[in-house]
Amino acid sequence: TDYRSISMPFHLVFLILGMCCTGTFTGIFAGGFVEYLGAQRALERQQAKDERLRVMAMAVSLLQRRFRLRRQRALPAEEGPQYSQLSMKKAARRLLHRQTSLGRVFMTLAQAALVVNVLNTMLESIPEVEAIGSEARFVLTLVEIITGTIFC
Repeated sequence: TDYRSISMPFHLVFLILGMCCTGTFTGIFAGGFVEYLGAQRALERQQAKDERLRVMAMAVSLLQRRFRLRRQRALPAEEGPQYSQLSMKKAARRLLHRQTSLGRVFMTLAQAALVVNVLNTMLESIPEVEAIGSEARFVLTLVEIITGTIFC
């Protein structure tokens, strides 16, 4: 089509206004979508956190129950432990200060578990790792349970 020279500036102005309206709509839509995705991600992280907490509580409860049953079977009802409180405290202190071979092994294991737990927590916070699938989430939760069990 042929435009007259007087209509060209109006055409230019209305083209710019049209692009501004389209850009405004696109910006509002994109901002809302980003906010929606952020809220959805926060909800997913909260659900994953609740699931990890539930699994950890179940594991701790199961371990406590098994430990108490074993202790109850091992000790008669009337008798308490044969060790004095002072010797148990001294033995625990020697263990923690690595003065025994068992203490060295245990403290090395505890430190390794701590490092693995920190690395596991870092991996859980990466969205790409969670996107791998439920198997990865299960493995990360299992690693957290195992390393957490070492500290119980």
